[in-house]
Amino acid sequence: RRRFGRDGTLMTSGHRVPTDLPPKSEPPLVLWVGNLGENKQPERLLDLAAELADLPVRFELVGAYTTPARQAMLATRIAALPNVTSPGLLPPEETELRFARASLFINTAVHEGFPNTFIQAWLRETPVLSLTFNPHAVLGSPGRESRFGVCADGDWSAFVAQARRWLVNGDGREALRQVGRAARAEATERYAIGVAAERLERLLEPLLTGGERS
Repeated sequence: RRRFGRDGTLMTSGHRVPTDLPPKSEPPLVLWVGNLGENKQPERLLDLAAELADLPVRFELVGAYTTPARQAMLATRIAALPNVTSPGLLPPEETELRFARASLFINTAVHEGFPNTFIQAWLRETPVLSLTFNPHAVLGSPGRESRFGVCADGDWSAFVAQARRWLVNGDGREALRQVGRAARAEATERYAIGVAAERLERLLEPLLTGGERS
């Protein structure tokens, strides 16, 4: 309004809401998805896997390498971690299956836009644990998770502690499942493709009917 004299409308992504979700993997799968460049900090997932090596948990790093040097560095580290696999870049349908089978989705990026990966995870009952990035403040804080998950605000110790709290047997796993169910319900209301289409239709209707939107 200050620049153009008009109110803005925030348009969110619209996603297909999956049905008939498969069961979560056992042992639990902790998933990381993105390009493997420096800004995304995929090596921090490897650090997390090393910290939680005592737990019966699998970690998976999915995405494309950005340079041969980074591929060599990450491959060397992954080879030393028996609880980590990295299948590389996968077709969309295989990536979506990983989101559905995962118990927890990890984000370690320094900064980015609102990640579609968050929405893909939430719609499949998979909470998000982010090291630093908290788009629109939708994530809670360690020990006080929101309906979508937790952001550690760059605090590595809190990040690891939250992951451990959720991934140990018993109450932690049940709390993680509860957040996952809440995340799917909330994400369906906010990000389903039909919701996005209706929002766009309302935005365009005055223009299409000759009205004016202030």
